[in-house]
Amino acid sequence: MTFPESGCRFRMHCLTLPPVPDSDMQAFTSEPAIQRDFLRSVFQSMLRARILENKLSSLYKAGKIVGGVYLGRGQEAVSATLGTALIQGTDFFAPLIRDQAGRTAFGEPLIDCTR
Repeated sequence: MTFPESGCRFRMHCLTLPPVPDSDMQAFTSEPAIQRDFLRSVFQSMLRARILENKLSSLYKAGKIVGGVYLGRGQEAVSATLGTALIQGTDFFAPLIRDQAGRTAFGEPLIDCTR
């Protein structure tokens, strides 16, 4: 198949690249795109979730918790960011089994996050 406007056989080979920006253009604005208070809140939620999960893991290994314990180590950043960005009373947060960071960031009490 040939595209008549360019004579190219495959459209992906006919694409033109955008122009290279001039060297005097500003790539970034002077203000950060994400506010420092938001980042601090996300980090606190991640840290709170990690401490909670470490305690839950210790209790599970000691035989104090019956059933399963699902840890979200390494997955705190996405969950905490989503939980912090949502608005209580307007948005809904439907966590899964490894979303303790998001649950605490959204404002759920720690005791409810362990259930």
